[in-house]
Amino acid sequence: MKFFQTKSLIALILLSAIPTASFADFLTTTESSKQLLTASNEPIKYIDDLEGVLEEDDDNSSATVNKDSFLGTTQASKQIFKTSGKIVKEVFANRNMAYLNNANALDRAFRLRTTADGIFLASYGDNQKNPMVDAKLALRFRYDVGTPALIATAPSSISFAGASVTVPSSSIQKSVLWLRELFVKISLDKNPDKSLHFLKFGSFPYELGRGISLGAAYNSGGFLGLDPRFAIDQFAPGGLLHTDIVQDSLVGEVYYSLLNNPNSSVKENSEIIRLNDLNSTSEKGTRGLNTQSWFLSGALKWKALNLEDTKLNVDPYAYMYVARDQNLEFYADSDSQLCAIGTALEYQHGGFEWAFDTAFQGGTTKVKAWDRNYTSIENVNGVVTVAYTKVYQGDTTTKAVATDANQTFVKNSEKVYTQNGKQIVNDGTDTGLWNAIDRFRPQQEIFYHGYFFVTDMSYELIPKQLKICADIGYSSGHLDEFNNVNNMTQEELMHQNFNGFVPVQSIYSGKRIQHLVMLNTGVPRFTVQYPKVSAEAQHVQSRVMGVGTLTDKFTNIAYTGLALECTPLKFADQKAMIKPVALYYWMPDAPNLSEDVIASHALGTALSIEFMATIKECLDMGGYVGWMVPGPQYKQFSGLQLKGGKLGSDVAYVLNFTMTYKF
Repeated sequence: MKFFQTKSLIALILLSAIPTASFADFLTTTESSKQLLTASNEPIKYIDDLEGVLEEDDDNSSATVNKDSFLGTTQASKQIFKTSGKIVKEVFANRNMAYLNNANALDRAFRLRTTADGIFLASYGDNQKNPMVDAKLALRFRYDVGTPALIATAPSSISFAGASVTVPSSSIQKSVLWLRELFVKISLDKNPDKSLHFLKFGSFPYELGRGISLGAAYNSGGFLGLDPRFAIDQFAPGGLLHTDIVQDSLVGEVYYSLLNNPNSSVKENSEIIRLNDLNSTSEKGTRGLNTQSWFLSGALKWKALNLEDTKLNVDPYAYMYVARDQNLEFYADSDSQLCAIGTALEYQHGGFEWAFDTAFQGGTTKVKAWDRNYTSIENVNGVVTVAYTKVYQGDTTTKAVATDANQTFVKNSEKVYTQNGKQIVNDGTDTGLWNAIDRFRPQQEIFYHGYFFVTDMSYELIPKQLKICADIGYSSGHLDEFNNVNNMTQEELMHQNFNGFVPVQSIYSGKRIQHLVMLNTGVPRFTVQYPKVSAEAQHVQSRVMGVGTLTDKFTNIAYTGLALECTPLKFADQKAMIKPVALYYWMPDAPNLSEDVIASHALGTALSIEFMATIKECLDMGGYVGWMVPGPQYKQFSGLQLKGGKLGSDVAYVLNFTMTYKF
């Protein structure tokens, strides 16, 4: 009973946001619409779109959708309320995927996951092909069997005895229900067939091109599985203006998203975060105003050819991504402004398909001048002591104790990077204190020059039964080098280049060929030029891209591969498909084995077999098995000690099986 009460409550919440003549009109139904929650005669389909309320199925099932093909339908003269959903069971297991090392017995993973999605749709208007208002609510419930803590809080810090102490994250021990998607779409025209001009605002998926430049993964939940989009737990809040410039030929779109807003209260504006910012103009080191992160894009979608057997779509786009107070080494120690232009193409002629997507980036990251010296709690001969992290007493091994006198000396000392490694002097008097050689980080400016392109094709060898697919991709790379900033000129500091491509919210893993191993489960790749030198020693943590010493993001990677997609006519009713895939990967910018020796660019070969089938109209199954055969680069770095274990060069394995019930 509580279940139906909950559904009724959700319906009322949705409908309260929609213009109505009166609520009584909703209760007064026609003879053909008196039945509540009645399944239609059409096959049940699960709707989770990227472009509109009811346009494209997110989980790669049929994209042809009947607006009445929902489990529950309530219809009045101007209002319609519909529901749909699915329950997904997943088994995921891997071996050696993190360190490629058979000797590491801990490099194993096994998950049994359940996900339940519910979608609630409401529309208002006489014309259901172009309602005046559409609203969509998508809720998600997910848990991993045997894992009590699914959702964790972010780590925080407290001040103890004058030192900052990190409080680790905690977790919610109960499975929870959360909002995945919620938006309202308002039609701006009265076209009888579809909405030509509309506004959409709320939390909804939006992508540029193939989702590499901008993806929909505002919040992604762990491994990606067979369908990366399904792994997205929450979509970004934003607004979209869509207009048909030339009907059925040219569409224009403007999209805006406020990705982070730390200025929502006086408390947040007054939070002290800039005490170590050497050039901060904020009073008492407070956050201040206008520190939001936002994304703005414009795109065109042009149907250049729209013949019966030949189609060509051209989709140029441009964007700007402003992200203030980003974390390079420390919280809020850099500001980034990233922009790009790109174009995506889709061509189809008979049984041949070809597609392309590319983008070129520009912009800058401004690295703030920073004092790396903090206080920490140390155990000195059994006594709890507050000591400095980058100020030493007499030599470069003994951390100075933060006594009242030392605090005065440190506070009044000259804070500029030219003082690195020098003695702290107070009014010409020797204090016995020395700055670490890397205490002060100078202000720097880094310019973005990244780019990528991907292209794939397919050709039907046997119509509707056998298809060959090919895939080529290249994403520019950049490995952080060990630059001694103490010896760099001001010109060098303010004109550095970052040549790697920076994806935004992307979980791209291919289209005609799925990258189910390398770009899915996280085979690590280096982001520093000298992996054998610790990141702490270099002070060049590669968090310009939002990654650490290792990454599995779509940057500094190139590949080529083939696949055969077999859909036997004998099992056409079951929509059975099996696809063996072979992909070869290499790294455009390879790391150094030593100062004068560059490692191999070859990363290795990934093999996988993907399969899908429909058991019943409402029950699908699918999955894949995959292998990663490491190439020469991993063999050259085999035995390197990383944070969680030693890197190896052994074959890695991954398996994913999914069963989906749609209702």
